[in-house]
Amino acid sequence: MLIGELSRRSGVSARMLRHYEAIGLVRPGGRTASGYREYTAADARRVFHIESLRSLGLSLREVGRALDDPDFAPARLVEELARRTRERIAAETELLTRLDRISAAGP
Repeated sequence: MLIGELSRRSGVSARMLRHYEAIGLVRPGGRTASGYREYTAADARRVFHIESLRSLGLSLREVGRALDDPDFAPARLVEELARRTRERIAAETELLTRLDRISAAGP
């Protein structure tokens, strides 16, 4: 399939697909005789995996590492993301507490 079809199927813009190729996340299976990128079903699955990992908050660099790691364990990733989220929530809660104290102290 060509880039336009993959874009329609995946919901990822052609521009973003080219970016994924430029940074090595996706490598089209080949090129047509006229030089157009040609994607395979495996390439499409990889794009869906990339988007799934991105939806969990991973950076493109982290996505690349996860997809290239033969020992990648989704459960371990979810645990790490939950830990990071708890840390962010704790930091934001602490900030909110300080702001409430300042507000309560008055002008």
